[in-house]
Amino acid sequence: MEYLNDINDPLQSIDDSNYKYIDIMTHPEYVKGIVPGTCPDTCFSKFSKYVLDETKSKYNEGVYKSLMDYNESGSGCRVEIKCQSHRIIVKTKLKRPWPIRKMTMWGSHGFDIYEINEAEYEHKTVFSPRAGRACFAEVIDKRSEHICIYLPLYNTVEKLFIGIKKDDNLIPIDDKACYLPIVIYGNSVTQGASASRSGNAFCNILQRITAKNTINLSVSAACKAQLTAAKQIGLMNLDSLILDYTRNAWTLNELETNWELFYNEIRYFHPQKPIIVMTTSCFNKEKLYLDFDRVIFKLYLKHKSHDPYLFILNVRQLFDITEYQLISIDGIHYNDYAMTRIASEIARIRNAIR
Repeated sequence: MEYLNDINDPLQSIDDSNYKYIDIMTHPEYVKGIVPGTCPDTCFSKFSKYVLDETKSKYNEGVYKSLMDYNESGSGCRVEIKCQSHRIIVKTKLKRPWPIRKMTMWGSHGFDIYEINEAEYEHKTVFSPRAGRACFAEVIDKRSEHICIYLPLYNTVEKLFIGIKKDDNLIPIDDKACYLPIVIYGNSVTQGASASRSGNAFCNILQRITAKNTINLSVSAACKAQLTAAKQIGLMNLDSLILDYTRNAWTLNELETNWELFYNEIRYFHPQKPIIVMTTSCFNKEKLYLDFDRVIFKLYLKHKSHDPYLFILNVRQLFDITEYQLISIDGIHYNDYAMTRIASEIARIRNAIR
């Protein structure tokens, strides 16, 4: 890895004399997982100005700050390219140079590389900068034409150049089969706070399992079931929706009131789209979150009687109680194993609907 002061600095230790660079930020066709409407240039904004304004007016400064900090994170986003070059160069500039407490740099700031052969994903490598550095270049040696680069879960990619041989070109990727995305709405758990590397956030695992694009509308501490967010989701052309709204509700009353309004608003726009509601990610005996689950089940049963496209995923039932100390780093946030189990169960539910 070579560190840079500016992304346009000439490389010293990496030989790019026979390379040309493509500015990926001006080619959104190579970036998957971005919210529709952010073209022509690539933008990683998850929520609209209306959601930001509602959050600022209704909630405390901490909620709004978290939304502003992570609204443009790369969680759920990936770059997919095809080219003949067996060696490519990635040059990038991140917004945040410093680590995030309790998170691995490979997850929060990492670029996770997979080779794709006949729709099969094979993990290649992962890289991230050292603490205090945000602009750098790295070389990827590859065997396959087709590669996938999962972007940092808790950082914003401000600039991204892909270097390929001068006589090479990026090959268009036909992904019509996975056009309609699975949309995920959630909090730090679904943003991927405890993933060991960015490709192992469960939104990205779900994308690999289902071969569908995913859009991850998840921001730590800012999942408040805002009605403006419900309308934004309502206006999206989607395959299905995953809702993980529990942990960012402060009280039982807030959860019950907001969930009902949020669900009804989305259902108005998407009367026949599958919605999978997740219970609380709580692997201890915290009473409040056990009560939260009772609210979720109560509302689910109320609507399920007349909504055949509503489903529930009881997260705790996926695991034996003897596993609880093994599947979460803090009793809340899933590790890679648990995220794989949960993504697989979501895929099973979704496939059973089809």
